[in-house]
Amino acid sequence: QWQNREFEPAEVKVSRLPASARDLMWLDLRLARYVPEDRRAENLAEAQRAYDRYPGDPLAARVLAQAHMDMQQDKDAVRVLDSHLAQNPEDALALRLKAVALMNVGDEEADQRSSLYQQAQAALAAAYRLDATDYRTYMAMARNRRGQPDYPTENDLQVLLLGSELAPQIQQLRFEAGAALMAHARYVEAISYLAPLANDPHGGKELDEVRRILNEARAKAGLASAGDEAPSADEGSDEATPTAS
Repeated sequence: QWQNREFEPAEVKVSRLPASARDLMWLDLRLARYVPEDRRAENLAEAQRAYDRYPGDPLAARVLAQAHMDMQQDKDAVRVLDSHLAQNPEDALALRLKAVALMNVGDEEADQRSSLYQQAQAALAAAYRLDATDYRTYMAMARNRRGQPDYPTENDLQVLLLGSELAPQIQQLRFEAGAALMAHARYVEAISYLAPLANDPHGGKELDEVRRILNEARAKAGLASAGDEAPSADEGSDEATPTAS
């Protein structure tokens, strides 16, 4: 687990934001969240203007790619990112975005899905090697593997567990980690991941599925009452580092 691992002392550096940040910072933040459909074309036009204004700028390339993806123009996003990555091959954020865009295209074009998912896997492996602390990469890695006959393998499980440790507030990661633990008969640990989701005060129809799996985990763990306190997610067994291959 992360708290049991040794980290090198961080070297503090102060650097100046690129000139493009003045025009793109808020747009970048907007695109990181759900964008209503009636705003997406406007965002794309704004991103394109900035991309033209700041040629070769990494932030401008990533924002334009994300704006294309919001418009479901994933092939255009890949084109922008490929051009950027040709000059900036170690941009982990761009590699992750490219992988997601490739998978989006693969989901729409069944005959190309296997090839595109393999390309996405390679991009995610590179992103993981460059930055192993971005939970979004773990989410994309899990998506890339989901649906395979052997999913979830032990490596898939570690991907989800480590992603959940990095971002315990992300409900999708917790749910998928809990479901993967169930598949590996680690029921007590699954309870610790699913219980907080089942107690979500905001409700929602998806809670029915969460509670169904949670009750199944409690039954298989031998806990008679749904009111039994779930163990902390930090109390699991030692975890291996996943491979992104």
